[in-house]
Amino acid sequence: TITATSGIAGGALGSTATISSQNAVVKNCTIEGTTAVGGLQGAMTANAATGVTHSNTQILHCTIRNVGTGSEDPSSMGTGGVIGRFYESYQPHFLGAVVRDCTIEGKSNVGGYIGAITNAKNDRFENIYIAEDVTITATNQAAGGIVGSGDNVTIKNCAVGATVKAFSNAGGIMGEVRLRNGDIVEILTSKSAKGPSRDWLNICRSNQARIKIKQWFKKEKREENIARGKLSFESELRHIGIDPAILQQDDVRPM
Repeated sequence: TITATSGIAGGALGSTATISSQNAVVKNCTIEGTTAVGGLQGAMTANAATGVTHSNTQILHCTIRNVGTGSEDPSSMGTGGVIGRFYESYQPHFLGAVVRDCTIEGKSNVGGYIGAITNAKNDRFENIYIAEDVTITATNQAAGGIVGSGDNVTIKNCAVGATVKAFSNAGGIMGEVRLRNGDIVEILTSKSAKGPSRDWLNICRSNQARIKIKQWFKKEKREENIARGKLSFESELRHIGIDPAILQQDDVRPM
């Protein structure tokens, strides 16, 4: 059992700046952490060297679980069968892997091979097999058979038989593709739209965006919330034997 009570955990490596591996085998392990958690490696940190390669990796009969409370920085989260999270690097190559009889669980960014890959250039996944007896679960968002979430990814000759589940953004190969600077998107608007959906709280990236959405609902529901509060207050008064009508009398003043 490998446990990080506050941070990164990996079956062989926690957090490194630059490392490659070949023919690594991790089996019969329980691996738990609160940010980046991986069967082989928890996290590859920023500014890794060119051409990092992991080849012929086997992760067998393992439980890989992110046990974070949800208060952690979302940008640090990632849970993967082989690697939890991979940060900035040039041309990382993941060549040949088998993940079998494993349970991989986290809140967000959960993948059969890698949970999240961010700002890497020309990242390549080839000849990877995530077996039928693997379960991949994101209780919040972004679960994928190979990659939970990422950008600039090339995937070749890979197969997934795993069960993949997420509250939102679940994919057999990749759960979520992230936008990068320079990407072009189309924004559709509607005059009949009433406002944001509460589902947006599950996919927005920044705390500022979440605060704005919550503020909109708070303002939009103000009258309804006041009415519900009044009914609840009057019900409590009746429960203790006070007639709410007494509050309308002129000689009643707040204490």
